[in-house]
Formats: sequence, structure tokens, C-alpha cells
Amino acid sequence: MFVERTKYTVEQPDCYLKETVEILGETLKYAEYISKLVSDRFAPPKQGWASVLFTRLCNMAITIYSLVPGNKYAIRKVENWDSSSIMALERNFIECFHTFYYLCVDDVPEEEWKCRKRLFDLHDCTERRRMFESFSDKDQVDKFLVIEASLKQDLGRNIFFQSLSLVEQNQILKGEKAFLLTNRQIQEKMGLDKNSFKGFYKLQSQHIHSLPMSFYRMLDEDRGRGRENNVDKGYIGQSTWMVSVYLTQATINMIELFEDVLVDDILNRVIPIQKVKRVGLRKIQNFSEARLPRILCGNAWVII
Repeated sequence: MFVERTKYTVEQPDCYLKETVEILGETLKYAEYISKLVSDRFAPPKQGWASVLFTRLCNMAITIYSLVPGNKYAIRKVENWDSSSIMALERNFIECFHTFYYLCVDDVPEEEWKCRKRLFDLHDCTERRRMFESFSDKDQVDKFLVIEASLKQDLGRNIFFQSLSLVEQNQILKGEKAFLLTNRQIQEKMGLDKNSFKGFYKLQSQHIHSLPMSFYRMLDEDRGRGRENNVDKGYIGQSTWMVSVYLTQATINMIELFEDVLVDDILNRVIPIQKVKRVGLRKIQNFSEARLPRILCGNAWVII
């Protein structure tokens, strides 16, 4: 899963940032195009939730893009170089992609998918009930307790849920966890390096929780104060690159999920070649005529 590799590195912060921001801008353009094509239509559950989560991904990517000084979405009187806030949003973005993959892309048996979805429902209900308990809103608490009981009964009837150990079942029924897999397990299922992910995730976490690593070196190179500096440029470039990588994969996944809807439209509008029936399953040779960004998915070249 990757877009074409960058020409520059973080050791060349100005060139690297300019290149990665341009890549994110192009990636966003085609992601938004796909998002609009699949909107306002009835779809099966997986496709429906994919559309919701893909919209969220696009929206967060636009926010991250708009925070980078110097691009068309960042028109402001004073430029603010804030890599810390961008990295916090980057982690949120990647976690949203993991949810997108886990619920909508991962190929699992129907009963397991239903268990995953019902666990999401239970977690949502439980969190809302606990929130209203904090507000001492008894009417809302009672309402969600009824829904919670019904969801637990539904889970208890699920064949995949019944195949889990009693310890796992009891933990799930508490409604405290939303996923059957960890982020690292999801990353591994996607075929990506879980160790690199662990390193980036730890870095992003420092900035989400304002841990010491996020502010101990603010005196070095005038970083972390909103002023232009090479360290923040490098971190921002790294973040925009990572967002581009995940958004590219999500866009490919959307084309595959909505293949019947999208393929004819994409081929008819933007790819001037003859009779390519399945995007992602056949190598498209003539890139010079298409004049579109190239994305590599597995062993097949895909143009979007």
C-alpha cells in the first residue's frame, strides 16, 4: 500500500514539505471525487458504513491539509507552524482508517462481521449511557439501559460470539471495548509493518496526551511555538505523507467496494482506453494519455 515514493527526505525539509503537501492535495482531489460518486444511494451495510467512514477520512484529511501553512486551504494573515496538533490529528485519521478497514474491508465470515457490528452498537450505547450517568440524567440512562440489554441478547445469539471463550464473552458484554482486534493486529492484517506502525503511533500519542516528549525540546531550534523551523517542517511533511498513504488505500478500497457503480463511470470519464472491465485487476499501460496520479495496489496498477 503506497503512493509513489517521495523524491526528497526530512533532511531537506523545505523540498520535502512542498512535495508531500502537493501529494496530499492530489490525493484529496481524487478521494473527494470518489466520495461524491458513491453518495446519495442505497447500499448494503458494509458499503453504507464504508461511505460514512470514508467521508470522515476525507474531512479529517482536509482539516490536516488546511493546517499546513502555504497551501490553498491555509489562507491566513499569520502562518502557524504546529506539527504537534497535526500529528494528533494524524493519529485520529489512522485510527479512523483502521475502523474503515476492520468494519468495511476485512473479508470475514458474515457471523463474525455481525458480531463486530453489534459490538460497535453495544459500545456506542454503553458510552452514551455512562455519559448521561455523569450528567445525572436518569431518563436518558434508563432509555439506554433498555437498549443495552437488547444488544447483549443479540450478541449472545451470535454464532461467532458463542465460539469465543467465556472470558472473552464476559469482557465484550461489558461494552468497554469496541473492537475484537487491536490497532496493531488490524495493521498486521492489512499486510503492513506493525513495528514501524508502533513507532509512529507512539510518537503521535505523545502529542495527543501532551506527554513530556511533546514539549521537552521546544527550546531546540525554536520549535513548537508556531514559528517557521525545520523540525516542524519535517514532522508536518511526514504527517501529510502518512495521511496520503492511508487515504490512497482507502480510495482504492472504495473503488473495490463500489466496483459495480464506479468502474463504468471512472472508465468513461477519465481513462481514455478501451474496455477495461475491472479496476485493480488489470495493468493499465498508457499513463501518458491518462495524465492521472498512479497508485500501486498489490501487483496491479490502478488509476483514479
